[in-house]
Amino acid sequence: MPLIDWRGQKLDSSAQLRAFEQFECEESLAAFLERGWRYIDPAPFAKGWVIDALADHLEAVVDGEVQRLMIHIPPRCSKSSICSVAFPAWVWLQPHDSPTSGPTVPIVSGSYAFKLSVRDSIKCRRLIKTPWYQEHWGHRVEIAADNDQKIRFGNTRGGERLVTSVDGGVTGEGGQIIIIDDPNNAKEVLSDAVIETTNEDWWDGTMSTRLNDPKTGAFIVIQQRLGESDLSGHIMRKSEWPDWTHLCLPMEYESRRSFVTSIGWKDPRDTDGELLWPERFGHKEVAALKANLGSWRSAGQLQQRPEPAGGGIIKRKHWQLWRRRGARSDRPGSRRSGPPRRASGCRRERRPRPPRAAARPAPAARLVPGHGLHPGQPRHGLYDRHDE
Repeated sequence: MPLIDWRGQKLDSSAQLRAFEQFECEESLAAFLERGWRYIDPAPFAKGWVIDALADHLEAVVDGEVQRLMIHIPPRCSKSSICSVAFPAWVWLQPHDSPTSGPTVPIVSGSYAFKLSVRDSIKCRRLIKTPWYQEHWGHRVEIAADNDQKIRFGNTRGGERLVTSVDGGVTGEGGQIIIIDDPNNAKEVLSDAVIETTNEDWWDGTMSTRLNDPKTGAFIVIQQRLGESDLSGHIMRKSEWPDWTHLCLPMEYESRRSFVTSIGWKDPRDTDGELLWPERFGHKEVAALKANLGSWRSAGQLQQRPEPAGGGIIKRKHWQLWRRRGARSDRPGSRRSGPPRRASGCRRERRPRPPRAAARPAPAARLVPGHGLHPGQPRHGLYDRHDE
């Protein structure tokens, strides 16, 4: 036991360092993730401001500042390791008990696939059982011997972790923190039947009602955008969307879509095209991803807007101005004389007009030859509503 002399007192240096580490990890989810990473993933830990951004917003959930959190982030950015593995273990080690903090908190987590939910549950339980975790917080968090399964485990203070999936059932179950990690499968997001099952049956009909106390509980939805009708898009079209805190992290920075969240966080990038996590995804790696995904999938999975800039199948640049010969607008003195109106492919650019006494010919629009639908392109995301 190494001792140090401090003002005439003999102190155990190992105990002091352990106490410092314990305090640091309790205060910061990012610090807890970094120090416990070796028990979560054999790959080296990669630092980045994106880790801090995720951690800051998850901490706000525990502190009761955010009750509805939606996170959009590209694939392979450690979102599941942070949100579904480290975060539940961090919630339980908190020294202050509240509806969303401490070892008494019940947590429900779900995904599109049951095996993914079970995978993260096993990793979380394994992390809690490590000598490192137990040495620091074993007096507070201990897995109950009679409630220790892959799909459901609890601690001796009453907190539980239950997993489910889109095709699983949680009737009669609930939690104070509900984590939805990857609710949509990239291979099935174009299936209307699967989308209806996920959005209406699973989310609207089941998961949205599973908070034990809706006044104090919290929802966390985290995914890469896969289409306008994915679960995120479904929630964003609802009337309660303004109650959600939206953390959007595109792979390449777009100044016109710079986000500021409810906790005061702002994307630290300031140059268009600046990368999200260059320590892991440099320009070469991002270019390869974009080439493999194509423009439509890249827009959703990398940029978090499920339509390419400028439109999907029909591009804005394909629209041209054209005025029919002999139309009233060509006649002198006509109320429609003057420059022709612009035909737009985006319905949001249209403005309501007062009713007219009699119908008049309107300028027509046509597609420039050679810019029609392309065989093999998905028939989704015709217009980019985020580019206005």
